[in-house]
Amino acid sequence: MTEATLRVRDVMSKDVATIERNETLMVADDVMRLGRIRHLPVVDADGALAGIAATSAADGAPTQILR
Repeated sequence: MTEATLRVRDVMSKDVATIERNETLMVADDVMRLGRIRHLPVVDADGALAGIAATSAADGAPTQILR
């Protein structure tokens, strides 16, 4: 495959970890640290994307919630 023919589906993660929007930041931190994840999708009760929790590069603690 070349960059011209490469599709997102070819490189995206298949089994994505998510967290529900009502979880605590402590739980988000645990999921991100244990899974070595820097960007964690936050979903609503229906499983729809509500935002993304992101970590800082320095210490890995959740620092942003993007909506």
